Amino acid sequence: MEIIFHGHAFVEVEKLQESILIDPFITGNPLCDITLDEICGKNIKAILITHGHSDHIWDAVIISKRTWAKIISTYEVVQYFIKYHNLTAVHSMHIWGRHEFEDFAVKFVNAVHGGSIWPEMLPGKAAGVILEIDNKKIHHAGDTALHCDMKLLAEENIDVSFLPIWDNFTMGINDAIKAVEFIKPKIVVPMHYDTFDVIKSDPTKFAQAVMLANLSTCKVLAPGQSIVL
Repeated sequence: MEIIFHGHAFVEVEKLQESILIDPFITGNPLCDITLDEICGKNIKAILITHGHSDHIWDAVIISKRTWAKIISTYEVVQYFIKYHNLTAVHSMHIWGRHEFEDFAVKFVNAVHGGSIWPEMLPGKAAGVILEIDNKKIHHAGDTALHCDMKLLAEENIDVSFLPIWDNFTMGINDAIKAVEFIKPKIVVPMHYDTFDVIKSDPTKFAQAVMLANLSTCKVLAPGQSIVL
């Protein structure tokens, strides 16, 4: 199983030539290493959406329509896709809910962040997500501040955790280090930085601090790079 980082908060989990996407953001993403046509040419079985901001849902509709991938998200986000985009390949969930699909499971967890669904600015809830696949657990925090519910994730035995480090709109490096201490993942990957000027951040500072404190193994991935589990 290969976990590919495509820049910003876009993560692809690929196994046996089938992919699950988390927060696909290609159009308007200056860091993305892959095109929309290339993604749509893959066998995409599911798209997980953490919340409704444009840099997390922007390309989900066209990918779902072209590949028939099922969109899995919180109830409000799914209703948005149904009402405004006529999507039918959807599955709605909510915070702390878990559902088993054919060969993977999804659990949504708390995030502290705005959840409005753009561009219509409909109300919604921000979340993080845990993807269970091939006896591994991959945590994607979405956009979030540091919060104490992260301590509950230590009981999940997370194999890989993707955490935002950009500050300003989410937790910055210092709070992200504390999040690693709470979550206790085997591997942590920083995300959600450098895409725009306001979110410039140095992932090597985060990695050095995590490793020096012996909190986890930190992998800093450039867009297109991956982890093999």
